[in-house]
Amino acid sequence: MGTMAITPMLIKHLIKCPKVIVRPFPRTYKIQSFQKRKKLYAQSQDGTLNFEIQFHQHIEFGDHYTALLMGINCIQNVPRIILFRANSMHGGTRGNNSHIEHHQKPHIHIMTAEEANAGNFLNPNPDKDVVPHYVDFDSALLYFFRECNIINYGDMFDLSTQISWFGELET
Repeated sequence: MGTMAITPMLIKHLIKCPKVIVRPFPRTYKIQSFQKRKKLYAQSQDGTLNFEIQFHQHIEFGDHYTALLMGINCIQNVPRIILFRANSMHGGTRGNNSHIEHHQKPHIHIMTAEEANAGNFLNPNPDKDVVPHYVDFDSALLYFFRECNIINYGDMFDLSTQISWFGELET
């Protein structure tokens, strides 16, 4: 059985539906590929849809980061689909990253129906029409949580003091 037709309305619904972070919140993070990495799990508020939230930040270059929302089995026969990603500026003009387009400012990627229906589930193209409302990692995460309608993100982080998104290094 094939994948159902994916529409722009379905993608928008998956991004904008109210979500809550579930499972015990991990107080630690991992380092992989020179990045601090944290993974959270969320469900739609009605409990019918599952999502994975990831955020990464380079351990030496803190202005290199990403936050992404991935749908988990939200679409028939599509186990994982990256729906929304908020990135810092980045480039790939040398070495193994020469195939990556250079982005000179923070930007977002939003999955399109065309990409999804073509089977490109894990690498949405940048949305050139949207000017992000963030300039650093902290404001990017706040923007991400609001845009993806994560309604309980404030319960997971102490926003009244210095923000620590990652917690302690996992040992």
